[in-house]
Formats: sequence, structure tokens, C-alpha cells
Amino acid sequence: MAARPQSIIVTALGIAIAILGAVAVPGQGAPTTAPSPEDVPLVAGTMLDRLSRVGQFDALEATGTDSVRSASAACLSAYLLLGGDFAAVARRHEVGATLTPRHLHQLQDALYREANRDSVPGLAASAEPIYDASDSLSDWTMRGGDELHQVLQSLDLTSERLYGPTRATVNRRSERIMARLAEDTTVVFLVGVLLDPESRTLHELPPDVTENHWVIAFWHDNGFQVLDSWRAPGESTRVVWSDETATDMLLDTRNTVYALSRH
Repeated sequence: MAARPQSIIVTALGIAIAILGAVAVPGQGAPTTAPSPEDVPLVAGTMLDRLSRVGQFDALEATGTDSVRSASAACLSAYLLLGGDFAAVARRHEVGATLTPRHLHQLQDALYREANRDSVPGLAASAEPIYDASDSLSDWTMRGGDELHQVLQSLDLTSERLYGPTRATVNRRSERIMARLAEDTTVVFLVGVLLDPESRTLHELPPDVTENHWVIAFWHDNGFQVLDSWRAPGESTRVVWSDETATDMLLDTRNTVYALSRH
């Protein structure tokens, strides 16, 4: 048999190498695609640090409740700040169990849709104080089917609606709030406020006006701080309240205030 010309052998070898180079071999230089920021697990920092990076707004096609799910976002943040297990609740609502921005938004959405039984945008809260014969606060009540409490129940959270001690001082909650903090510094407060969506500023509720936004307030670094989910993606949701703001928005206010804890 005649010897194969050297040029033919070299050419064939070059073609074979080129073909092999075009085939991706797992673990050996295969092209990779960076994950979407929405799918990167939230692991850095404390839970407060992680939650401060995720609000209620996203670009996901499946979540169409962004502008109305502040209540479910706030309640979910409270649950996680109180040491709740994200994976356990996520699985119950058929959401991925890893804490990522995508899954957090999807769970906010699932909690909102489950609780929103009247199809009116937002989640209604219906609590009212009960006074005794001397006009002192004796208890509080709410209507059956209260939508806000549907979310709290889904998260196994216990809530106490906070009022002042008498009918005349119903808005002065500072004594009760500081007493709760003295009992347990981890307690968080769910606060219903009036939001100006254009300026993104929070205001005390005027008389006979119901809340249109919910935030979580908590005691941290010797003062009150807030997670306010009305932020664009990438913006921090964490706000430090001055003493004056804390008084106006939490301690002595017409705003709706609940103390939340875990069962």
C-alpha cells in the first residue's frame, strides 16, 4: 500500500481537532451563562440585610400584583425576620424553596392571591377596639374573612392590634409598644400608612381614611427602622426613622399598628 501523503494526514488531524473543539465537554471549558439576578440565592449578610435588597416590584411575567401586594410582602418579611423557614412556606404554596428574589416575589404573589377573596385590589384589615363601661380598652375584634389575617394565618403569625389605653387616647400606642419590646426585643410591628406613590413618602392616616400601604417597623441599633417594599428593583427597602418620625408614624398616630410574633 502506498504511503499516505503527510499533507493529507496533517489536514485530517486539523479537521478532527476543530470538530472536537466545537463540541462542549461538560466541566471542560463548556460555555456558561450567568444566572439572572432574580435567581441568585440571597445568602450574604443577616436576614435583615437580605430582605433590604428585595421589595414588592419585579419584572416577572407571572406576578401581576406588584402594586397591591405590600401587605403580603410586609407579612412575609416579618415572618422571616422572626426566624421563619422560607422553604416550608414556599413548598406549601408551590414556590421554589431556595430564598432568591424570584421565589420571594412569587411567594408574596401567592400569599396575596390566596388572601384576596373579594377581588378588590389590596388586602383589607377590619380590626376595631372594644371598650368597657369606663371607656378603657378591654379587647379588640375583627370581622370574619379579614384578608390581612388570612396572610398572617398562612404564615403562622400571631397578631395583636395595638391601641391606646382609653377611648380618648386610642392613638397613643407608645406605652403598649415599649412594653412589648421590653417583653421581647424581636417583636416586629406591621404598620398601615398612607403612601404617596409618586413621591414614595409615607404619611399618617387622615381621619376616616384607610391605609393603602403596609411596612414593617422594628427596633434595631437603638432606634426604629423600617422595611418599606415600595422600592424599584435594586433599591434598598431599609429606612431608619428619626425619633420624631417614629412618634408620628408608630407611637402616637392614627396609623394601623399590629405587633407580630411567631406561634
